[in-house]
Amino acid sequence: MRDARILITECTFFEHGHRKRAAVGQHMHVNEFVEVLPKLENELVLISHLSRRTYLRWAQKQLEKAMAGLTIKPKIEFFMDHVQNLQVRPSKAATFTPAEPVDKEDNQDA
Repeated sequence: MRDARILITECTFFEHGHRKRAAVGQHMHVNEFVEVLPKLENELVLISHLSRRTYLRWAQKQLEKAMAGLTIKPKIEFFMDHVQNLQVRPSKAATFTPAEPVDKEDNQDA
């Protein structure tokens, strides 16, 4: 896996005091992730399974701080399967109106 072109891994915890919590849940903490990075030879590393309690931008900044001492920094992206910390207020929600279907006969050139 260390030399796969793309590596998808989980890194659930980014909070400073949550390293033990990560270990109990058999998850990876950002510090453990950074310890492994120098051994990887991947073109791209995708981080998944970020805790829903963690804001994505904050996690990205924590990762940048944790990687500050590394000489080689691989390309890392967050791969999210859900919308994080989305607050929808009914009075502020955007409306979505599907476009009318296009009739193919009306769009054909004569």
